[in-house]
Amino acid sequence: MSFKRGIRFKFAVFIGAFIVALMAVDALWNVQLQQQQAENEAREKAEVLADEMHAMWDFIDINQNTINRTEDGAFRTKALVCVVTAKSVSTLFTMNTDYKIQYTSPTPRQAANAPDEFEQRAFEAFGADAALEAYYDVGYDAEGRRVFRYAEPLYVTETCLECHGEPVGELDITDHAKEGWTLESVGGAISIVIPLDQQQAAMRGNVI
Repeated sequence: MSFKRGIRFKFAVFIGAFIVALMAVDALWNVQLQQQQAENEAREKAEVLADEMHAMWDFIDINQNTINRTEDGAFRTKALVCVVTAKSVSTLFTMNTDYKIQYTSPTPRQAANAPDEFEQRAFEAFGADAALEAYYDVGYDAEGRRVFRYAEPLYVTETCLECHGEPVGELDITDHAKEGWTLESVGGAISIVIPLDQQQAAMRGNVI
């Protein structure tokens, strides 16, 4: 009788351990699926934001002559250039959110536009593959929050060359030294940061 009880006990322990192992595997699988889903949703949001910022940038670029030149073609800047407008609009757009939309350049005129580690990797990736439309990754911000990082290249257009083209070092119409950019090269990037902390909290609740 005690022998049978011993067998039953061992069998119950084995079944219990097996069920716990299955639950652990299922939990890990769910974590991976939900993390991937959260990252996919963040990427889709970033793509929409980038498209909107590109459209605004292109509008200012197309209308530069109307904005910053007189009817006879003389330059009279109103400082309403692409990057200034883009930064102003992105600040207003994200004012009441945790999202961040930044503009960065490998040759920044202002220290605030210098690329961070992620953005530098993005520029290297764009340089290595001219067909690359976006670069993204998951990391942590300065507060230790898990965030989705996304960057899209900004290509140099004809209107960019007037202030940023060749020869290198020559003063442009705003008295800044030209960087020597060439047509269709990557002059900068739209950089977007989307926090993943809400998705992380929801994921933990679902797994539990």
